[in-house]
Amino acid sequence: MPEHAAEQIQHGIEQARDALASAADQLATRTNPKWLADDAKHSLLAKGGHQGSRGCRRPAGLPAHPARAWQRRLVGSLSRRSAIKGVQGSPTAVAAGRTDDAMNSTRTAIEEHWRASEDGDTEAEHAIYAVDAILDYPQSGERFRGRTTIAAQRGGHPAERHFTVLRISGDGNLWISECIITYDGVPTYSVSIMEFARELVVHETQYFADTFSAPASRAALAEPIPGRHIERA
Repeated sequence: MPEHAAEQIQHGIEQARDALASAADQLATRTNPKWLADDAKHSLLAKGGHQGSRGCRRPAGLPAHPARAWQRRLVGSLSRRSAIKGVQGSPTAVAAGRTDDAMNSTRTAIEEHWRASEDGDTEAEHAIYAVDAILDYPQSGERFRGRTTIAAQRGGHPAERHFTVLRISGDGNLWISECIITYDGVPTYSVSIMEFARELVVHETQYFADTFSAPASRAALAEPIPGRHIERA
């Protein structure tokens, strides 16, 4: 290749590099809030007055020679791609995705636990517990230690039981289920508090409460819970 041709190519490369750098500088300037405000003000003033061959007067600090259209498109495209990649691949976004997945997995496990309880599938019902899990009944003062013991005390219940889940709520390692459990057709309201570690329940505290009649003194103040009727004395 002739020496002068190589010099021309090198010169062209340097010009393109300088143009791209200039376009990047202009992009940074254009994203400055002060420039945006100044540009809007000068544009409004220009509509009522004389515009030179280059349009309205350029605010101070803006490069005198704007980059060509293809340069602006190139820089804009690269900036958008970098921003999108940075958000999608950032540690915060990745961690948030993992958190959402864990929450969905925990909720699903709890739903399967109550479904198995209703179906009478003892093995599936207790698959959610760690081998050394603890179950507490504060109202009776009883504690059951170990998955096998928890399953055994439930399996020996003489009544026909049915489970209706009203709500499951929680985050991280602490989840609460609100249920109605009927024993031979008699409803009992239950709250289950589950503490998780390594995706298994390590400690559950369960409360039970029977229905009670509402006193007449509150009749004028209360309204029924949706789907319920008020128990009267």
